[in-house]
Amino acid sequence: ESHPDRTMLIDLAISELTVRLLREQTRQFIIKHSDKSPDCNGLNAALNELRQNLSQPLDIEHLCKLACMSRSKFFEQFKAHLGCSPVAYQQQLRLKQAAQLIKQGKQITQVCFDLGYMNASHFSRSFKQHFGMCPSDYKLRHYQA
Repeated sequence: ESHPDRTMLIDLAISELTVRLLREQTRQFIIKHSDKSPDCNGLNAALNELRQNLSQPLDIEHLCKLACMSRSKFFEQFKAHLGCSPVAYQQQLRLKQAAQLIKQGKQITQVCFDLGYMNASHFSRSFKQHFGMCPSDYKLRHYQA
């Protein structure tokens, strides 16, 4: 296509891709750093606490105290560093853990309740939205006996 703005649109697309890649790399670095040094700073402590208690309901007040931040500052810093809210991050962690457990052959219903989901259909919908297939299809595709 010989659109007059073609070059500019390509440059913008490349810039957007670069920003997204850098943001994801930064997020992965922060997560790895919080694994290695959970008490290095408040945000690391909160991330570690969140990971250690995946099956528990999210206690934002407790995480704010661990991070030594006000509620609004905690949400601001969390979103700036991880690109999502604490609830969304917990959901992502739960789903990744669920996928690992399902790959190991664990019962889907047991995985659902072990990770703190109160409703199997909600778990199934969330899993399908995240991985593009329902948990039973995921198990059929990935389970290695």
